[in-house]
Amino acid sequence: MYLGKLSRLFVCGASVATIITVTPINAAGQDVNGFINLMGRVIEQDMRNEQIKREQRAYEAEQQAYQAEEKRREVALVRRLQAAMKSLGFYASKVDGDRGPGTRSAEDAFTAAFGMPPIDLTEEEIRQIEQIASRGFRSHDEMQRAAAGGFQRREDYIAATTGGFTTASDYFRARELGFASARDHFEFQRSGFGDPLAYRQAKGAGFESRAEYEAAAAKGFADKRQYGEFLKSGLPDKASYQKRQDEIVLQRALMKDCEAAASASQVDKAIHLCLKALEVGNEPAALKSPLGQIASNLSAKMAEIDTKPAPTAGEAPLAADEKDQREVLARAVRVTACAGSVADEDWQGALAKCSPEAAGDDLQVANLRTRVQAELARVRKVAEEEAQRKRSEAEAQRKKVALDQARQRMAALLQDVAEFTASRPRLGNPINLASAVVALRQMGSSDDYRAIEQAVLTLNDVLSAEETYARFIAMRSQAQAVAATNARATALAELDRTERFIQGYIAENLLDASVSDLLKLKDDMDKAVADGQDQQIFSMQAKALQEITRLRLKEQLAAFIYQPDTQRNISVQTASNGLALTPENRDLLEGEAKDILVLGNFTKSAPHLVMNLLGELKFYNGAVDYCWFRARDDMPSGLSSELIDAFQGFDGRKYNSQGSCRGQDGLQYDVVLLERGDFLQGNVMDTQAIVDSFSSQKLKLIHTVRWDEVGAGKARLEATAEQIQSEVLAGLRKGHGFLQVATGSGDLCLVLNEDDLAVHEEVHKTLGDTLKRALVKTLDRKVMSAEAAFMGAQKEQCGAIYASSENLKTLISAMDRAGSHYSSLPIWITEDEVRQARQSLASRQVDEAQRLAQIRQEKEAAEQLARKNAEEESSRRARDEAALRDHYGQEAQAAFNDIVEDAEGYFRTGQSRSGVFEAAFPQISDWKRSQGQGGWELDKYDDALVDYGTAVWKGRRLEAVVAKIELVNRNAMRGEYEVSCFIVAYLIDREFGLRRDSYEARCESSDWKTWQTGRSFDSRWNVN
Repeated sequence: MYLGKLSRLFVCGASVATIITVTPINAAGQDVNGFINLMGRVIEQDMRNEQIKREQRAYEAEQQAYQAEEKRREVALVRRLQAAMKSLGFYASKVDGDRGPGTRSAEDAFTAAFGMPPIDLTEEEIRQIEQIASRGFRSHDEMQRAAAGGFQRREDYIAATTGGFTTASDYFRARELGFASARDHFEFQRSGFGDPLAYRQAKGAGFESRAEYEAAAAKGFADKRQYGEFLKSGLPDKASYQKRQDEIVLQRALMKDCEAAASASQVDKAIHLCLKALEVGNEPAALKSPLGQIASNLSAKMAEIDTKPAPTAGEAPLAADEKDQREVLARAVRVTACAGSVADEDWQGALAKCSPEAAGDDLQVANLRTRVQAELARVRKVAEEEAQRKRSEAEAQRKKVALDQARQRMAALLQDVAEFTASRPRLGNPINLASAVVALRQMGSSDDYRAIEQAVLTLNDVLSAEETYARFIAMRSQAQAVAATNARATALAELDRTERFIQGYIAENLLDASVSDLLKLKDDMDKAVADGQDQQIFSMQAKALQEITRLRLKEQLAAFIYQPDTQRNISVQTASNGLALTPENRDLLEGEAKDILVLGNFTKSAPHLVMNLLGELKFYNGAVDYCWFRARDDMPSGLSSELIDAFQGFDGRKYNSQGSCRGQDGLQYDVVLLERGDFLQGNVMDTQAIVDSFSSQKLKLIHTVRWDEVGAGKARLEATAEQIQSEVLAGLRKGHGFLQVATGSGDLCLVLNEDDLAVHEEVHKTLGDTLKRALVKTLDRKVMSAEAAFMGAQKEQCGAIYASSENLKTLISAMDRAGSHYSSLPIWITEDEVRQARQSLASRQVDEAQRLAQIRQEKEAAEQLARKNAEEESSRRARDEAALRDHYGQEAQAAFNDIVEDAEGYFRTGQSRSGVFEAAFPQISDWKRSQGQGGWELDKYDDALVDYGTAVWKGRRLEAVVAKIELVNRNAMRGEYEVSCFIVAYLIDREFGLRRDSYEARCESSDWKTWQTGRSFDSRWNVN
């Protein structure tokens, strides 16, 4: 029975432990103990399998819980993502945590707007997105534009840009002052007002500047319109102005009554009222209409009396009252005429009409007569003042003309003196001459033309006593005459050349449309030459060029080979291009055609060419600005060794090519270079300016590179180059040399190992300008193989090749086979020179290493000393700061509690007990309200005193506090916390019981230190 149980247990174990295979055992030979051990192992295996199952079930449960937690986390993150994108307007559906198509579409739009990669839904990524959402920006570009202006929130950025602000500092400063637009803020700053309230009051009253507002207030006016009228009135004060206004009001009332009386034919009343209005007011023209009506009524009444038939012999004579009536009417007519002249402001006529004989002794008329006399006196005074003004203007104009003429004479005389002294004359009395010149120059800023004229006369007298000055004037007149003759000869030569061109062109193009115009031009040219007047010749020269240009023949004329007609006689000797030869220009125009002339600029406009104290010509700071006079496009642009030697003879070391130049352009640079033959082949109009400058010694010949010398030197260099090449090919020369590729374009290709580059560059430095002269252009350097250099030369990527003698031999043979054009340079570097350069470089490297090691030691010692000093300074600061805080601790705490004691209650409830905190810090209050609307509530609060001391406010020292407030807010809906930190500062005015000049910002900002500096802050808490 026991064995049966074991058998069942074995079967059971075998069914569970499938990994164990049991072979049937013969019962007769079986070892019982071995069987029992086997059963034990089966049972043990079965137990292990059960344990594995339990662990598997636990793992699966753990995985399910993890997946559920991950799902909850994902839903929470998606909800936060949806909420953030919804606040920015990218997502419009329900915030449900489902990352469906709508959410995905919003994500795509959001990431595209901010240039972000696809959202992986990590905590850090969601925080970043929420940070973006909290700032409110709709795109990365918008955020960048805002950041450039210093804006942290879109709300502020939009409000600022709407108001025309470009920076956050300007915007917040303006908002603090109550201005919503940059224009209003700018106008406030420009107005000079310090108080925005006063500025607004002034602006509301129409004033734009503080000065005008205060001036008006000083006169008792609060309205700009009224103040402007006051200024126009010319009255001295407000009382006078108000009196005038009252008079005007009274006048208008009297005028209205006058008009009514006149309309009702109440003549006596109307006259009385009109005269009264004229007495009290300053608008006489307004009374013309009623006075006209009164005059009309009086005329009608007078006509009625005059047309009444006279009594016959039997009738009774006119009654006395009728005579009196006629007399009254006549007097009324005279009074009305007096008033009418006053209304017309005809003061001269009014003086006669308002005389006592005309108007009697009426008091009103007498008052008008007094006014008329005053107005006549005023008119005469104004006329006299106007006449005086015109006389003053005429005198000022006369003095101006005289001053201009005197200054012109002064400038001309000083120019004569400058040219005279430039000729280095021998002076009889230089002291008197220098004194007279200085005295005249001092008159440059004078407005006294008489003094200038006297100084001019004095200098003329001194110059007249110098014998060399008279000769100078005579020579200059002769030079001017030569220049005029030269100009005439040049113009005639150019006209002759143009005429020859026209004849040749017509002969070859008889049917061309331009022939008729060319024939007319030729006739005009012949007439101008036959007339012989200089002005007509010069005008015809310019007109001919314009006409040739209009007919599009300018290029053909420029290419025309001119052969002067030897039978045509021009009155002066000319060069090959028709320019007149004179003693002054012969060195320029006569000589070997291939000579290179170096012309120095001897005017003030030369950038660097100067004379030293010994009279030697030098280039200041070694700089040479030069240009080539060009007649052909194939002229070389660089400098030959001979020209460099010439420049170095005058201390020239830095050569600045200004390209090509023509005519007067050369006077902008130190040197003009020209090849004489090329110069003479140029257009006469271009070369004439150079000839004129040379003749007047503005340009002088300072060096000539003669062709025979250049040719000999060139032959020597070519022979050297041929020798180098033949010896390289024969294997007789060791070292390194150069090959110049025909195009000269590309790089200087160095066939070297990269490790040897520094050594060979060291050798090249010893060549100085020799290598620069040999190469057509300054080339960039590149290290490569011989194969690469050969290919680069064929592709014009190598302008020159530097290589060893072995590589040069290979390259020359290859180029010969390829038919490439090249030339060897007459420069060779020996192996000894390379070896010496290597040793020199190694020695310098050792010296440099030692120098750097010494510098490093000195730096470490200095750093150690600095650390020691810093530690001592830190200890001292700590002691001083402890003493400072011990002394002012109670005052600092009281000042600190002045506002922040209500801060915690405000951040928890949204309202402090005193309400001071909200008023002092509006930006933080706005932030607090937005946090409350977003479901955030305070979890932890902490504050600390950052600094305490005194600061200056309007000349008084007040207590000043800088504090830090740290907040931890929680959002139950979002299930997260947010840390915020603010710096606040304020002044305590205990004298008036107010907090002033508050400051608020995020803790990461350091502007509060600027706030302290601007208020002369003196700390009682921190040691600076």
